[in-house]
Amino acid sequence: MDCGPTASDLGDDVDLSQVNRWCQCDSAVGQYAQAVTMFTEAIKCDPKDYRFFGNRSYCYSCLDQFPQALADAERSIQLAPDWPKGYFRKGIALMGMKRYSEAEKAMEKVLRLDKDCEEAVTDLFNCKVLQLMVMHSKLSLGFGFVGNRILYICLFLCLGARFG
Repeated sequence: MDCGPTASDLGDDVDLSQVNRWCQCDSAVGQYAQAVTMFTEAIKCDPKDYRFFGNRSYCYSCLDQFPQALADAERSIQLAPDWPKGYFRKGIALMGMKRYSEAEKAMEKVLRLDKDCEEAVTDLFNCKVLQLMVMHSKLSLGFGFVGNRILYICLFLCLGARFG
């Protein structure tokens, strides 16, 4: 699939909206490393375009490079504090880093900005469950049966809030 130029083909008079489409095409076909390179070049042309940082954050997450994904997500938020996708990218990066409590806050922010974002609803729920699983592993080490009962109560409350 020919999605456009390589990073070395970019010139000074580049159409940045076209570059964004090429970069997204690379990421859509799973060429995340190539898309990172393209977004990096696009950022050099316009370092104030929050979408380039958000999209590069997505690519970094797909490459399991979560610290870089987080840095780009935070930069996109600095540039566009009302853009829900920036907070979503931040939440995904934090989940990848197993920082579930912070990820939960990021997903809550997404939903304050875009209450209809189903992915954020799902990932917020996943953050809560993952936090409970971490708590369970800590509790079961020291409390055995009691720790399991606490986990089941928390899961019941969490699932009840989700499906009840």
